[in-house]
Amino acid sequence: MGFRGQCSDEGGETEEDLGSLQGSEIEEDEEGNPLQIPTWRGIKLKSWNRRVDLKNPKFVLGHVFANNEVRDVTVAKEVQADLLVDEDWSRKGIQNHIQKKFNLDVSVQKVSRGKNKAKRMNEGHYIDQYNKLASYKKELLRSNPGSTVVIKTEMVGKVRRFHRMYVCLAACKKGWIEGCRPIIGLDGCHIKGHHPEQLLCAIRVDGNNGMFPIAYAIAEVENTDTLRWFLEYPKWDLRIERESAYTFITDKQKGLGIAIGELLPLAEHRHCVRHMYNNFKAKHLGEGLKQLVWDAARSSTKV
Repeated sequence: MGFRGQCSDEGGETEEDLGSLQGSEIEEDEEGNPLQIPTWRGIKLKSWNRRVDLKNPKFVLGHVFANNEVRDVTVAKEVQADLLVDEDWSRKGIQNHIQKKFNLDVSVQKVSRGKNKAKRMNEGHYIDQYNKLASYKKELLRSNPGSTVVIKTEMVGKVRRFHRMYVCLAACKKGWIEGCRPIIGLDGCHIKGHHPEQLLCAIRVDGNNGMFPIAYAIAEVENTDTLRWFLEYPKWDLRIERESAYTFITDKQKGLGIAIGELLPLAEHRHCVRHMYNNFKAKHLGEGLKQLVWDAARSSTKV
């Protein structure tokens, strides 16, 4: 660990001493010949003040020196968990974090090596989790008999890779049959990380107008093919036979309308008012118009 600052004696406030520190005086050897100012790659360096008392030095805030004792493995272990949340954490940000937390200064090169090593450690964790999916399926079926868990894989060369996954717990099936209204919401969101995918979900409205989860799936993208694949399982799990009795609410994603039209052609399909209003307010602002939109959505009579 390097010292912070420059060295001076207790009486170093005099102009003579300060001038020597600033290199304004030319020091001479014992024979009276001027000493050459030390240089490094053509850059002039300040000459050392020979009058400093090294037995009783006084340190003041100044230069900060890098710590050569900190290894890149130490940096990797420190930032490994944080990189799972923010994998774009900059090298400068990591350097400032270590400096503030441990009062140590690490070179940018060592921070870069530590960050890369932490990413490799995290990617190893992701691989281990994917290898445990089969055990996760068995545990869900053991702890919740009657559930539906489907894991779809595909061969990439000689390696079997994860492709899609669908889960509908038996407790959710029972809650759907016994206490939910025939309104189903479908939506999806992005899964961020080393392996970005889409989380698809089906939600129903219970007797208290609350959201009740039915099923969820993980797929590579949100398109007509994946949505059609996703809807085939809830249709069977939830015993949807009289299609005209059900209403599906979705956003403006085109693939959802196509998939619902193919699998459940007699079911009602409506769009979420919140998504529609986000497009509406781009050209029509004002609380008055907003209230009119919601009044029209709540109206039970066609206009």
